[in-house]
Amino acid sequence: MLDVVGSKRLLRWALLLYMVFMAGWVGLASGLIAPNPLPLLVIFVVAGVAGSAINLANTRLIMGVMPEMGRSHFFAFYSVITSLCLGFSPILWGICLDAMDGLNVAVGPHGAFEWNRYSVYFVVLLVLTGATFLSAAALVEKQPRASEVE
Repeated sequence: MLDVVGSKRLLRWALLLYMVFMAGWVGLASGLIAPNPLPLLVIFVVAGVAGSAINLANTRLIMGVMPEMGRSHFFAFYSVITSLCLGFSPILWGICLDAMDGLNVAVGPHGAFEWNRYSVYFVVLLVLTGATFLSAAALVEKQPRASEVE
């Protein structure tokens, strides 16, 4: 199915779904959505589907641009860099969240939306995911040969 639909289309669809996930967390962190089990269940299911689709499409795109000669070497290099970034990201976000300690600003009618360090965090992630969605339009995907689709 991925050969027919294409990784680029799946990636953009998954990023949209991931933006729904982030919007759910913005709602929870800001107080717009009550922290009940049902919204949390929906948010986590959406996150699982979106995350797995993003990883699948991204890995397929990466494998399509790597040369056949030395592919395992390049894939290992890619995996190490990705893992290092994923490892340092929570540390850097933790420092930023600690720096925003004490931020509590209620806005909107009757203070319906609260800007706090967590709502800021998820809004920033939502914006970054949106930027990733827009930049994914520029990706060039190698089309599979007819023999690869069958």
